[in-house]
Order: sequence, then structure tokens, then C-alpha cells
Amino acid sequence: IDVLVLAQPDGLSEIAAYTIDQWILSGGKAIVFADPNLESGNNPQGGMPGPSDLTNTKALLKAWGLTLDENVVAGDIQAAVRVNTAAGGRPVISDYPAWLNLQAAALNQDDAITGDLKNLMLATAGVLTPDSETSLDIRPLIQTSTDSMKIAGDKVIGLPDVVALFREFEPLGERLLLGARVTGLAKSAFPDGAPTSIDSEGGEAVAHVEEATESIQIIVVSD
Repeated sequence: IDVLVLAQPDGLSEIAAYTIDQWILSGGKAIVFADPNLESGNNPQGGMPGPSDLTNTKALLKAWGLTLDENVVAGDIQAAVRVNTAAGGRPVISDYPAWLNLQAAALNQDDAITGDLKNLMLATAGVLTPDSETSLDIRPLIQTSTDSMKIAGDKVIGLPDVVALFREFEPLGERLLLGARVTGLAKSAFPDGAPTSIDSEGGEAVAHVEEATESIQIIVVSD
């Protein structure tokens, strides 16, 4: 395996998370897409989606210096996609700040991953928060403008009130992180070693890797 791609690893088991953790620390590379509000899981009739269980995925992200914020999505009034919706029973056109059409200024033009991209569309993407105390290098790849805010996740589930979201929008004055490259000497998300649920009977014991000896290479996108 050259690159492991984790696309919405819902319900990732502890054993799987540990295997990924150890593989990364041993030189493996990964791209992780973790979405707190999976729109493809929504009922087309506006019903509630089944909740995603990203518990063990978030544990891995924490070891890599990132937190996927709970129950919020990124809003950006500058990048808002204009949509057809309804207000008071009448059809209207409104900017939807939770659907983002990000232009080149939102993308890291100095990184090989995003350097040639001119625009990127994300729908109800999550927000990544770097750990202020991490020793890892977290390079932003995708960010909102400063005209952004964190929108409560329950406001975009099902059939959201797009007009109300636009009217109530209050920019924070800071950019929100949506995608990042993580490098550096990471430590294991399992400081106590392998989970006790791993059955080693009949298998060869493998030494637990506590810290990478070479820089890890991870791309994380909150959508």
C-alpha cells in the first residue's frame, strides 16, 4: 500500500484504529476524509441521517495534532453558494453559507496538493482545530475566509432554513481550517500499547511503536 485513503471511516474499530496508528508511525502515508455532517447520509425527504461514529477516527486525529470540532460545520459568507430555496411558502434565491465555493485564496498555492486548484466546493464541511501544544507541523491546505463562523450542526440537517442562516450569520473574523497536511514525529494514539481486544493467540508478537522515527505524512480534510 502506497497511500491509505480513509473516506468517512464510520464505526472504525479500536483494532483497526490501532493498526492504522502503527502503520503510520512505521512510515505509512494516509489521506483522511472525516465529515461530521455526512450529507450523503441524509434522507432525501428531509429526515434525520444516521449518526456517524467517528470516535476512534478522532482519537487518531488527536494524535496527529488535530481536533474535529463537535457538532459544528464551517460557514463562509464570502464563499456561500447561491441556491434556490423557500421562505414563507414562496420560492426565493439565497446565499447558503454552509455550502462553500472556495476560490484560490482559500487554497494553499505553495503546496503540491492544492497548488494547481482554482476552486473547490465543500458542503457542510467540519472544522479542524490544531492543538496549540503539538510539536507536529500542521500546514493549512484549505481554509475559509475571515468572514466565517461555526454553524451548529443541527441547523443544517434535513431541510435547513437557508434564509435564516444567511440573515443570522455573524463572522468571527478568523479563518477556519478545513484541510491540512500533517508532518513530524508523531506519537501513538495508544500510549498504553495494543488494545486488549486484540487476540494474539497463534500470532507472532509485534513490538509496539510509541513514536515515529521519521516524519509522518498525513492529509486530513473535514468533508
